[in-house]
Amino acid sequence: MNVFVNCCPSGYNGDSELVTVQVPKKYTDEVLAYARMLSDSYGIEDTRVVKDIVKESIMQIQQRYYDRQNRKTQKS
Repeated sequence: MNVFVNCCPSGYNGDSELVTVQVPKKYTDEVLAYARMLSDSYGIEDTRVVKDIVKESIMQIQQRYYDRQNRKTQKS
């Protein structure tokens, strides 16, 4: 499953690019199950929920990577 995500913050007026994220087949059913559950609970479109799941996942991974890099540079 391919998901196209705009990772720019809200209100950003500069140049932006879409990020294409490919969710592996073995995780597609799990992601869609979470998306359906959240969509039904909060009344949000399924596609919006999937994009939010992917976008937040990207941000979490990026934050962990930067935190790890910052710890490594501080120890030196």
